[in-house]
Amino acid sequence: MAALHYTRADYAATVSQTTTVTLAGETSAAPLVEDMTIEVPCADLGSFLTWSGAYSSTLKDNQVIKAYPLVKLDTPAMALAAQPIDTEFRDKDVDLLTSTGNTAVQTLQGIFKNAAWVYATKVFEDADLPIEAVVAVENGALTATTLAAALGSADESSAESSHPVDLFEQCLAAGKIPAAQLNPADGSGRPTFAPGDSMSLYVTYTITKTRKFELDSVGRDSTASITVGNKTLSAAEEEEADPVVRVVRWKFNQNA
Repeated sequence: MAALHYTRADYAATVSQTTTVTLAGETSAAPLVEDMTIEVPCADLGSFLTWSGAYSSTLKDNQVIKAYPLVKLDTPAMALAAQPIDTEFRDKDVDLLTSTGNTAVQTLQGIFKNAAWVYATKVFEDADLPIEAVVAVENGALTATTLAAALGSADESSAESSHPVDLFEQCLAAGKIPAAQLNPADGSGRPTFAPGDSMSLYVTYTITKTRKFELDSVGRDSTASITVGNKTLSAAEEEEADPVVRVVRWKFNQNA
């Protein structure tokens, strides 16, 4: 058996490898641009966000397997904390909020009164609106989704790209999570907030206004009607404005 050697020794090759170490920590911009902000004071802001488990410490072939804690944002509890303000926000007899930090914020009724409503089809043209014939103007019941209904059930996930994990990593990047809570794989915890810290949720309100014109007939046997310009009204008619959209930032603040 022959073992031959080619004596040239200047052949060369290179080998390289990159080991990627992924560090937790997220800095996220607001998902929407708000039209108004409603401040909600909270005695214990950290109670709304909890998690169980930690980043995986399981090794496979000398590598750490990427995994995330199960993170829960308790949106029903947040809605409950904001309930008194939300109730006032939906009150048809209130134009501005009265709670601390919110006194310049319009309620939904304030928006109804002050928005630039556009009616594609009108009962009366603006120039013909018979102001002298108006005997009463009454705001009907305001039908609005409660904050609790808008936020729905608690949001819980351990998926890498999920909203709860994103918020968890924002807390981590901001130094709001004690390192000791991340050690055990079966541990659990919650952030520690200080006065001035906040968590914000964004709700998009689509608002529609309807005006109803009806006739006030005081005669027992009479038939009511009114003619203004080229329009004769003999029965109730309605006009509906184009929807107005308002993005409300519900900002939950840690109290002193």
